[in-house]
Amino acid sequence: KKKKKRGHARGHTTTKLDDRDLQREVLGKVFNPFEQPPTFKAPIAIAQPKPPAPPAEGKTINAASKELKKGDKVVTETSDSKITAERIDALEIMHVGTQFLKYGNFGFPHFRHFHLTTDNSALQWYSKKKHPSKTCVLFKNIKDIIIGQNMPKFRRHRAPELARSSFSIIYGDGKTLDLIAIQPREFKIWITGLKELLKLTKSMGADSLGSVNHLYMTVKTTAKLPENDLREKLGSPMSAHGDAFPEMRKDAGHGDKRLFKEVDAELEKLKKRVSSLETKLDLDKYRKSKQYRTMQAIARKVKDQIRPLKDLMLDGEFKECDDKIWRAGVALESLEHMMAACS
Repeated sequence: KKKKKRGHARGHTTTKLDDRDLQREVLGKVFNPFEQPPTFKAPIAIAQPKPPAPPAEGKTINAASKELKKGDKVVTETSDSKITAERIDALEIMHVGTQFLKYGNFGFPHFRHFHLTTDNSALQWYSKKKHPSKTCVLFKNIKDIIIGQNMPKFRRHRAPELARSSFSIIYGDGKTLDLIAIQPREFKIWITGLKELLKLTKSMGADSLGSVNHLYMTVKTTAKLPENDLREKLGSPMSAHGDAFPEMRKDAGHGDKRLFKEVDAELEKLKKRVSSLETKLDLDKYRKSKQYRTMQAIARKVKDQIRPLKDLMLDGEFKECDDKIWRAGVALESLEHMMAACS
């Protein structure tokens, strides 16, 4: 008998989705059900004529009462969750960029890589079919930034479950850039950073954005502890090989060897894909690109994401492993569009 194909739940490179698959595939993956929406303190924008010396490396501190500096992180664990508060520079994150689900004028929503330009003057994204000059929005042309799914493009492929992580940028003569963030944390960082830069544009002028070197904010996230971390907190014995819960590890996934093989096959495909893109990035046409460092950073981030996946599989965390493979596939597809546009 032929094996049934698992559908493109494992086909992480596809972005063309029909209406029936939209919620199951994209919408079902966008949010981590165990992650609580983050909270932020008001951002502080610092404008200086010249960048100061880079700050010292961040440190982890234990007392929540201490004032957080950039890079500081406070981690508090309850019986079933982990609460993290960290001080970040939003501009650093926005310059590297992230993937958003973009609603276009035609067709289905698709993921693209977005980042802030080095002079903070524009929001840039990439498409294989367009020159980078056609895929950017200057802050001086932005009229407003609206949270939610209020624009007409969202109505063609409705996703009310993701309204809390959706926003629209209104620019030019009524054009809209309609986006959905993959994670609530990214949404809050970007919506806060974009609004702050738009505020500075209106108060100081677009030419002044280049003098903004930092945009500090404190982000607090709450996430449920994975099942294996909960087991470790119970103080279970170790096996002779150093594995906690050897019996549970042996029977991970209730003996579903087929599922293990499928996830393992997808992981191997992903590794080959990363390796192939890294080889291409060594070509001169990419090395000479202004976005070379950004493209390198995306590939490096994907490699870091997939490195622990083998252990997750051995622990039977197939759902989490599959989700991380999907997210890595989204990043690689966005990278491919960037490479095509910049070559």
